[in-house]
Amino acid sequence: MSRFSKVPGAGVKAIKNPVYWSRMQIQNQRYKAQSQALVERFNERWHRLSDIQNKIANDFVDEIIEDLRGKELDKLMLYIDEMQS
Repeated sequence: MSRFSKVPGAGVKAIKNPVYWSRMQIQNQRYKAQSQALVERFNERWHRLSDIQNKIANDFVDEIIEDLRGKELDKLMLYIDEMQS
């Protein structure tokens, strides 16, 4: 296997070699598994960020929003909109 490079199809005999097709299948399965793992990691991070945002809203914003007026309220609402987007 050492005569084959990391990229399928760039080896010595390339497509004419039956080993190419088995390696291509293995490599495609590896790419698919990596892709699924990346999606799961992204979703996990997204849910953690959503939880942090909800905790901030419940613990901090809900308590002080009633006391704010005018520019302070507008600025806080701007920060909340940026955080949600």
